[in-house]
Amino acid sequence: MSVSTSCTLQRACQLSSGCCSREDWKPVLSISAVVYGLVYLFLEPNPSDPLNREAADALRANREEFARLVQRSLRGQSVAGQTFPRLV
Repeated sequence: MSVSTSCTLQRACQLSSGCCSREDWKPVLSISAVVYGLVYLFLEPNPSDPLNREAADALRANREEFARLVQRSLRGQSVAGQTFPRLV
């Protein structure tokens, strides 16, 4: 699979990490490349540049507890007083 940017696919999906700027992104990625990038972001989250600072703090503090909270949220349980829809 190739990408027409100067970054590898993994790095292209890490726009906030500094490899590529948002201005460099071009909508030429295939659906499979975008899905691969999303899977990579879920498997290797970047707590150094979070959209959700509270989640990033929890991830940095205790990865196992963070994983447990994610599982609870995906099962439709409550986390920090917020109830999530059941997804698994």
